[in-house]
Amino acid sequence: MNFPWFILTVGFALWFPTHALGIDISSGNQPLYQQYSFGRDETVIDLGSQPLWLPAGMVMEVMRRDPLLAEEMAREGVEVRVHPFLKGSDVNNFLHLGRLEGGIGGDMPAIAACTRDRVRVVSLMDLDFTTIVARHWMPLSELRGKTIGVPFGANAHHGLLQALAVANLPQEAVQLVNMDIQELPEALREGRIDAFSAWEPISSLAIRRDGARAIHRVLSSGYLYFSRTFHENHPQWVRRIIAAQVRALDWLADTEENTLRAARWVNESVRVLIGKELDLTDEEIARLSRWGLRNIGQTPLIPTAQREDDGYLARATAFLASTGKIPATTTWNDLRGCFRQEDAILVLEYPSLYHIDRIAIPTEKAIGRHLP
Repeated sequence: MNFPWFILTVGFALWFPTHALGIDISSGNQPLYQQYSFGRDETVIDLGSQPLWLPAGMVMEVMRRDPLLAEEMAREGVEVRVHPFLKGSDVNNFLHLGRLEGGIGGDMPAIAACTRDRVRVVSLMDLDFTTIVARHWMPLSELRGKTIGVPFGANAHHGLLQALAVANLPQEAVQLVNMDIQELPEALREGRIDAFSAWEPISSLAIRRDGARAIHRVLSSGYLYFSRTFHENHPQWVRRIIAAQVRALDWLADTEENTLRAARWVNESVRVLIGKELDLTDEEIARLSRWGLRNIGQTPLIPTAQREDDGYLARATAFLASTGKIPATTTWNDLRGCFRQEDAILVLEYPSLYHIDRIAIPTEKAIGRHLP
């Protein structure tokens, strides 16, 4: 039987402004997004990835080359398509429109998607830092009056708002400019912005290539999540995708050569997504990914401490509500049910059933094609 193709082509509060839910409708106008071919029935599972986000994008690159997942889904007549996006709020847009069944996003996109669409967040994809970068070192207080580039609705946006709060700077004290993640280093170099907030590898790209300085870092999380309907109707498919994530983490941790191979796949997908090279070598991509991969480990459970009443997610929810990024009345109790551990736990408890007791060797080239 032929394996399915992993095609890298490339109600709540409707009154509330979409930008305040991490939804940027204009992002749907990205030319490449218009070329994506989404499934029209349950024989296709469409997932959103972010190759410009490390290490989560790297893990997804390995998952979409997993022969075991391909074989399992083929037996049920299902194919999986993985589409690249620039940021989590773009993924959220297509989830909200019903074009995607799932995807990956940082803490702010995940909370926004939970607030708007009650997505089911099932595993940890990233535990790393977002970084505020400027042309030269300065204390956070000197950002007052400065123009700062940031992808609106992304985890770097959340990190920037947190940093401004630490410096007792209201949002109105700076000029925030919504920019695509890959545009930030050039805009800083050309003086169109004074600073930017980004995740890896974009922050390191500006630091390594242009001599920019990291002036503040904020811990950030990222997650794999699915629409509520898909999660309720197809829990076994959700678990098989989680199992592919576990196998991907095992494979990446096995040898440095594996991480280097995956870095090459990241660079290939970035080239498709933005139409040019990232100007980071495979070795640099691999090195930048290893820290985040170590933080996740090989069991991508959302840490219990994150989900407690005074944990990271509760604090992030309260902060985003206080800054107007989600409805001000939203509490962690409203969102707690979105963050589910049972599927990942079942995968880990039954390693033979979900084939996580062996390392799957990814295919060198992803099954499928980049564009229709």
